[in-house]
Amino acid sequence: MGRVFESVALQKKFGERWALKDMSFSIEAGDVFGLVGPNGAGKTTAIRILLGLLQPTGGSARLYGVPCGQLTGDVKRRIGFVLENQGLCENLTVSENLRVWARLYRVRNEGVRMGALLSMLNLEGRTSDRVADLSRGMRQKTALARALLTNPEFIVLDEPTANLDPIVQREILDLVAELRNKGRTVLLSSHNLNEVERACSRVAVVVEGRVVAVDRLDRLLASFQGHRKIIDTPPSKGADDTIRVLKNCSALRAEVAGARIDVLFPVRWDNVELLNQLTGAGLAGISIIDSEVTLEDVFRIVTHDGRNAREAWEEVWKTF
Repeated sequence: MGRVFESVALQKKFGERWALKDMSFSIEAGDVFGLVGPNGAGKTTAIRILLGLLQPTGGSARLYGVPCGQLTGDVKRRIGFVLENQGLCENLTVSENLRVWARLYRVRNEGVRMGALLSMLNLEGRTSDRVADLSRGMRQKTALARALLTNPEFIVLDEPTANLDPIVQREILDLVAELRNKGRTVLLSSHNLNEVERACSRVAVVVEGRVVAVDRLDRLLASFQGHRKIIDTPPSKGADDTIRVLKNCSALRAEVAGARIDVLFPVRWDNVELLNQLTGAGLAGISIIDSEVTLEDVFRIVTHDGRNAREAWEEVWKTF
């Protein structure tokens, strides 16, 4: 279907601070691509370069084969986007905001298109309201309607559900699913790992301006199998002794429920080897099985360091 976007060794520096150090990833047509990472990781900077709003310090970024700093009108008409600041005209009404955008991009049948989007996003009763008077959720829906007005092939959403109530969050994720079903390409930037796991087909994890992991979601999760275990200990003994041994195995976290421990490791453990480690420490009657890895688990593994591991264990020990 073709490549929509590609960045190679992308860099951006603001003064003495590197916002992007080595951002390399690509988005194929039909992908719902998740860009995940903590606040300040560089996600928004990368998106602004993609849209031609920032010039990179180094590396390259191309959208539909065109350098992002030289996007043509034809390329821009293929893109819809919602940034964190939304960019709506506060003193205009919902319908006025959409009409301005429609005329700017010469949208055909703007009335029909606006009506369909307002209905889909449950905004029909708010068309005469000024944007300044809307709730955050309604403002975000208005921004989404504007982004979709041109019927774009590629939709860029930067933290689209941030600080919204659960109902609006679900509506936006349902919209992303509908776009995916229609074959649209979506870039979804978020620090909410659960929503990315629900919505996206491919994921890149960004930490301190670098892509530290990128793959199709199912392959990414499969590549970290063996890092998460369920350990059952004898009910008569409880989990205390096992926890002490696991601490020496550098586990990232351990959640205890009675005699059962759900534990995540920074490295893959073979069940027999781990069992030998535990029995060698004098523990008996223990069973170990693999547990399904989540995107949150992957994120913790690829971003962990000694400090984070120690903090995680301090939290575990507080429960005893």
